[in-house]
Order: sequence, then C-alpha cells, then structure tokens
Amino acid sequence: MHYRKEKLESLIGQLLSKEIVRTIETPDALITIINVSLDDKLETAKVYVEIFPDSRGKEVKKELKEKARALRHFLVKKINIRKVPDIVFK
Repeated sequence: MHYRKEKLESLIGQLLSKEIVRTIETPDALITIINVSLDDKLETAKVYVEIFPDSRGKEVKKELKEKARALRHFLVKKINIRKVPDIVFK
C-alpha cells in the first residue's frame, strides 16, 4: 500500500501542475507544487505550493482554493481509481 500511495502522490502532483498552468491565469506569478501528501485512507491530498513573488501569494492561493473542486474533477477524468481524493492547498 505504501508504494501505491507514493505513486498516486507523484501522479497527482504531475497532473495538477500541468492543469494549474493551463487553467489558472497568473501572468506575473509562478506557481510551483512542492509536495503532495495523501492521508492513510487516500481521501485527502494536501498539495503544498510555493508562489513567486510572495506579494501575490494570498491572491493566488485564494484562486487555487476556489478552483480546487474543478481540479479534483479534472483528476477524476484522468486517474482510474475508485475515489479520487479531495484537494487541499497549503
């Protein structure tokens, strides 16, 4: 199970990074996914992001939280597992 969790964390990070670049409009900010951490039941994915410059951090994180549901829906289409975890941006 540990190996599956690591693979799923990696896959979620890769897919989200591509989709964030495609859907979130931040011409003057750079969003980087630092880490994805799944809980033991694979129900929640904590996605740790870093935003440059820091002055845009709160604004971009707010937009990410607003689009978390749409990003989860994107993952549902791309990942073939029974329940795709909820996304929480940190």
